[in-house]
Amino acid sequence: NGPPLSSSAHPALLDGAAIAIPADPAAIFYNPAGLGALERARVSVNGSVFAIRVRNVPDALTLRYLGAESSLALKSTDFVSTPTGISAAFSPHPLVKIGAGFYTTERDIASAVAQDLDVRGDGGITLTQRLDVQTDYTKYHAGGAVGFALSDSVRLGIGAFGIYASQDAFAQFSVEVDGFQHAESARDEMR
Repeated sequence: NGPPLSSSAHPALLDGAAIAIPADPAAIFYNPAGLGALERARVSVNGSVFAIRVRNVPDALTLRYLGAESSLALKSTDFVSTPTGISAAFSPHPLVKIGAGFYTTERDIASAVAQDLDVRGDGGITLTQRLDVQTDYTKYHAGGAVGFALSDSVRLGIGAFGIYASQDAFAQFSVEVDGFQHAESARDEMR
């Protein structure tokens, strides 16, 4: 899977490192006690993450049949665009802060096609193979938190999140053997 995505702009600027920053609406996810420092209602919408992923898996699949050996390398270049989160927090009472958020924490798309043509083997056979692979993985967190400001320096918070993950995968492999009858007769003659 791809790298985890940040739930607000501040951790994204720190390469995913989350620190306990009071009054950041992302405290709903990272540090519910930090909500206690909020002085006014806030809404945070984290922009999209754009990424290009280039992958190469040499010799992902090797096929040996009657002296013919065919090896496929999987290569893919995928473009990913993902909105990473939205959160809102407000204060129904000066000492109590409530927040809710929805975050996309992981996103990965991969699509690869590999084809190896006309690999010749014993007995005049020719192998042709093809591999198609597609995967799509997404992980979401949704939930809320309550923060209490017990004093200027003491805060207490509690949060609860539900997690939903979705993964779709498709793989198709095909192989074609030409000259199969000739190869069978060649094996019979060798006996």
